[in-house]
Amino acid sequence: MDGQAPVTNGETTGTSGGRPGTNGAFPWAAWGLLAALTAASLAVNVSSILMEVPPDARNFEAWEPLLWEGSSGVVLLALAPLVWRALRHVPIRPPWGRALLTHLALTIPFSVVHVLAMLAIRLVVYELAGGQYGYLDEGLARIFFYEWRKDVLSYALQLGLFWGFARLRSTRPAAAAGEPMLSLRTGGGTVHLRPSSIRIVEAAGNYVEIEADGRRHLVRATLGGMEAQLGPQFIRIHRSKLLNRALILRERPQPSGDVLLDLRDGGAILASRRFRDRLPSAGLRTVTNLS
Repeated sequence: MDGQAPVTNGETTGTSGGRPGTNGAFPWAAWGLLAALTAASLAVNVSSILMEVPPDARNFEAWEPLLWEGSSGVVLLALAPLVWRALRHVPIRPPWGRALLTHLALTIPFSVVHVLAMLAIRLVVYELAGGQYGYLDEGLARIFFYEWRKDVLSYALQLGLFWGFARLRSTRPAAAAGEPMLSLRTGGGTVHLRPSSIRIVEAAGNYVEIEADGRRHLVRATLGGMEAQLGPQFIRIHRSKLLNRALILRERPQPSGDVLLDLRDGGAILASRRFRDRLPSAGLRTVTNLS
């Protein structure tokens, strides 16, 4: 085991809302689970090393495996908030390919920081103990490649864990009993959706693109028609976009007059200043927590 990006054009993205998290706060429950998994892995790896090499055959002290595994685990846990922040900037949703490739690319700086910090901890401890750390004799290039392969899995574990917690903490209301289904015409037939399952509606020429339950549907309709059909649960945040009001967690006014909306599913979207009077806390000029 070894600030803040701008959002433009009303596109859905992720951003830091102070501390990262689906509600602006870091998800410590997810981090706690990650710490427990890390501790379990550390215990198994250290005990395995000590059991596989008999005391009379060891060329290392009994405390060294704990240092090797512990230094790696501590750094990985320290990097977890950055993975959460990355998830907010690049949410895992369609188009899947671009999001996954971006996160794959992010494993490189993730691994570089992990390796450098891990080696620094080990070198300091060996220096204090009066010993010598021979791992560096293998060369940094080989070490980085060796560790990066494992760090891809570590990053994926953290990303998946945080993504799962974000989904669980999403407070999109369950469909009310008897909630009417919308029957909407698409190029391939008819799609049936509950309004509460719809995330965003965006104009696309003579069509609208509806995102619901992680899927996108191209529907023969106008944005104005959809706005009237969906009712007050959906608000216009841009001349070409409607957003499910229930997804709005926090409003953050921007110097431009636009408002950055933190969403309960971990993303964020920019509401045009032309439509800020449609927002739940219209007229407020300070950050308002709607949770």
